[in-house]
Amino acid sequence: MTGAADLATAIESLRAAVARSAAGTLRHVTVELTEPHDVSDLEEILGAAHELPRATSPSSARRVQFDDTVPDEGEVGATVLAELDGGGRVSSLLIRRDEY
Repeated sequence: MTGAADLATAIESLRAAVARSAAGTLRHVTVELTEPHDVSDLEEILGAAHELPRATSPSSARRVQFDDTVPDEGEVGATVLAELDGGGRVSSLLIRRDEY
């Protein structure tokens, strides 16, 4: 994957910023990728992903969640989800503040 190190650094910086934000200040960040990436490329950076149920209808965007990014019980962190394009490639990332 071209620019994998840059992408990994950017994702970790954004996760840290979202996780550090005071509750309610920054809930999530959406990143539109300049070119789609295979889910497997991002799994090398973020760990295993699984596909989430579609939000409202079969025409809703497909999303995957990178499970290793979910904070543990009692922690605050930033979970990474990816939206897939029609070809099943990652077109954008959602980095969401989660507290369990």
